Amino acid sequence: MAMQSSSVTPSSLRAISSLAQPPASLSPPQCRPPLPPRRRQLSTSCASRNQAHPSASSSSLAQKYNTGTYDPLPALDASGQIPHAPYDQSPLALSSPEYPKGHIVLHPYTQPRPQDTWPASIDAVCPLYVELGKRIKSDLEGWGLSFSEGDARATEAYSRRQAGKELELRFPAWDSLTSKLERPTPGHETEQEEFLLHLYTGNGKHAVLGPYSLRTLPSSPGRLAAAVESALETAPLPSARYGPKNGVAEEAHIYICTHGSRDCRCGVVGGELLLSLQAAVRKHQLTTLQASSPGSPPPKRVKVYPISHIGGHKFAGNALVYPHGDWYGNLRPSDSPLLLRAALAPSTSRHDLTDQRERLVHWPRWRGRIGVGKERMQKVWDEWGGGSVQSAIVTPARRGARRGPPATSSPPPPPPPAVEEQPAPTPAAADPIMIPFRNHSGTVTLLSANLGETLKDVARRHNVEEIEATCDGKCECATCHAYLVQPAAATTATTKEGEELSEVDLNDEKSVPGKELMPEPSDEEMDMLDYAISRKPSSRLTCQVKVTLELVDWVRTKGGRVQLSRY
Repeated sequence: MAMQSSSVTPSSLRAISSLAQPPASLSPPQCRPPLPPRRRQLSTSCASRNQAHPSASSSSLAQKYNTGTYDPLPALDASGQIPHAPYDQSPLALSSPEYPKGHIVLHPYTQPRPQDTWPASIDAVCPLYVELGKRIKSDLEGWGLSFSEGDARATEAYSRRQAGKELELRFPAWDSLTSKLERPTPGHETEQEEFLLHLYTGNGKHAVLGPYSLRTLPSSPGRLAAAVESALETAPLPSARYGPKNGVAEEAHIYICTHGSRDCRCGVVGGELLLSLQAAVRKHQLTTLQASSPGSPPPKRVKVYPISHIGGHKFAGNALVYPHGDWYGNLRPSDSPLLLRAALAPSTSRHDLTDQRERLVHWPRWRGRIGVGKERMQKVWDEWGGGSVQSAIVTPARRGARRGPPATSSPPPPPPPAVEEQPAPTPAAADPIMIPFRNHSGTVTLLSANLGETLKDVARRHNVEEIEATCDGKCECATCHAYLVQPAAATTATTKEGEELSEVDLNDEKSVPGKELMPEPSDEEMDMLDYAISRKPSSRLTCQVKVTLELVDWVRTKGGRVQLSRY
């Protein structure tokens, strides 16, 4: 298919032309993505607050990020500022994915792809990203995948402009309003667009592979994986003791999640963190350059890039420091100096005699480390992050107390007899667990269940047709979608086999079980629920909900049930 040149769009032109400007004039990111469906409820819950506090909508941040395509207000507090407290109180440490082999970050090579053009799903606009996502589940299993704006100076379009040639963007600009359900049609010209694969591992290695397009990507199984392994084998092994080799300065890359089309909190907090960190890096580089002497080794360089969805919206702002492999969350612009310090530390513990690699980690904001596994992550956290450190409790002496021998007093009373703890109640063997499943016509079927298995397992074992689970419970589809509901008025009546239960308002928040019954949906589940037909506040993927004692009690005392979807 012959390629057609597209017209130069304002956003793409800005991405290239801005490179000729001095760093001090760097403009803030234009976050113009749509509000994703799963955040509409968050936006609705904040509507009353925004009406009660009009200063939030009139704040500078609200105006800065409100470009008409998504609502930044849910990411701001009542005064229109980024809240100091985390958006979510869930434990931060060990919340990062493991990525046992490493992380692949795609960088544009043919032409810039500014962050303000990213849709909610990169899959909707980038054929190569779609294909790599499939490879991650096969021959590249164990790797993570993300997309970055990268450095526009490294693109062919920028090179042409520097050479004085006509600015020509070969491929259409991306549209941030593109639905995540869309995919590029086979044979589309974007299959020829090339990207670089930046490879990061947990031992401090970094390699670059490519450029590749969908049409030039190795198609035979194993060839791409072999190319990845070969690139990493030839990459220099970092050392904390020895400086750069061949006069080439070491580099650290900090990726900030600014994917506002995926979640407004990442767009607002990530955008401000990106600007703050870029300013801190420029200041550091200027200071280092002035202090360096002729003949001294080149100082370590730090580059800051925006990155697409990495998981953990509730921990916004999120940052990755590579090739160290450390993930951070709950960041605010004030964390920029400590994040920069962590990036300047050695990227490996090899030859690190003074433990600078670990000492300079920003532990209060640490989410985890790729390539080491959860067990090793836990040990690192316990040793360095304070995971098992108990603070000493010192009781000060009472002021004005007389000095001298202690006054005589009667011995303290004996402690009360220990009360034997009663074990938590468990369902008796003679009292089997029965979970009611109600179909769209109202008929209820009681299905036997076991503690620890998922509701998807229960449904498939009993051949419930409405629960397909085509991905076999890997949270890669929405075909096990159902509603977990209870009557608005609690009931203790036992549900009978074949009984026709009245319809429950699936949009009524009172019918949704509380957080004390089951964990909130993960980011991965929320992403997949976007594909569910007739999604409601009570929607869940049954492969992600386990049968627990709390769930059984909810069924027996509150009349809880699994409402099957019609579709």
